[in-house]
Amino acid sequence: MDPLLKQTQKDVAKHYARKIDLAGLAELEAIDKKIERHYNNGTLSAEDFGKLSVRTMEEICRYPEHQEANQWGELD
Repeated sequence: MDPLLKQTQKDVAKHYARKIDLAGLAELEAIDKKIERHYNNGTLSAEDFGKLSVRTMEEICRYPEHQEANQWGELD
């Protein structure tokens, strides 16, 4: 693999890991879409995509608004 691409993937993963720690609910939903775009474009490795995606979903599930919406089937 190209060393520049590998470094880019690492940088993108670190960037979004920090953003997840600081984000609110709306930002987490946007981050989830952005990391998927980075994965599809090849600027995020499959391993890091999986880790960040799971972490984002775990954080989203901590918000009471999300839990209430999910309870009433609003997220289906």
